[in-house]
Amino acid sequence: MTDDSHPPEPTTRRRLRLDLRETVAEPSPLPATATVRPLTPDDAEALAVLMDDAYRGTIDAEPDQGLDDARDEVAATFAGGYGELMPGVSLLAF
Repeated sequence: MTDDSHPPEPTTRRRLRLDLRETVAEPSPLPATATVRPLTPDDAEALAVLMDDAYRGTIDAEPDQGLDDARDEVAATFAGGYGELMPGVSLLAF
């Protein structure tokens, strides 16, 4: 008779290991003409356009979502909807 009050003991244990040093490429240096600065609320529209363009046509895109939804996500981000936005470490490069 089986005791359903306790899950069965595992019979096999495996340890998986991932070494990112072998799979992650070195970052490319920025061009000398690039400007890097913290994000500001003035960047919201450009970020929404970028987000909409980046997700459109990918597996993560929802067919009924568009630029207005991206604007809402960016606004929520700046408003702290996903936690405090830390401008000093949320950089924009162009």
